[in-house]
Amino acid sequence: MKNLFLIFLGSGIGGILRYGLGKYIQSLYLFSFPFSTFVVNIFACLLLGFVVYIVQQKNSFSTELNYLLLIGFCGGFSTFSTFSYEILQLLKTEKYIIAFLYIFLSIFIAVLSILVGVFLAKYFFNR
Repeated sequence: MKNLFLIFLGSGIGGILRYGLGKYIQSLYLFSFPFSTFVVNIFACLLLGFVVYIVQQKNSFSTELNYLLLIGFCGGFSTFSTFSYEILQLLKTEKYIIAFLYIFLSIFIAVLSILVGVFLAKYFFNR
């Protein structure tokens, strides 16, 4: 029951931060490319890679922190359903090139961001 509460708490905080950051980023541009979801997803992947390395390689976090940060916060902060909906909207409005770029860049940079997160964790925790 404690683990469920930690997941609940982490995902709530992640969701609120995703909403706030998304609204802020959205206010900065006028393009049809969905930058706010893109940036939030990339940042979530970077954070996930960083936390995964610490949790799995260094055993620096307790199981409770794993539930709170990895499952809860990162899960609540990422926005795959929004990403999918935005692609559908781009396709419906016949913005095929933007939709393709969004899919390609999101997946490519997301995987790269996880690797960068792992690299940063190694750099900061292997000194």
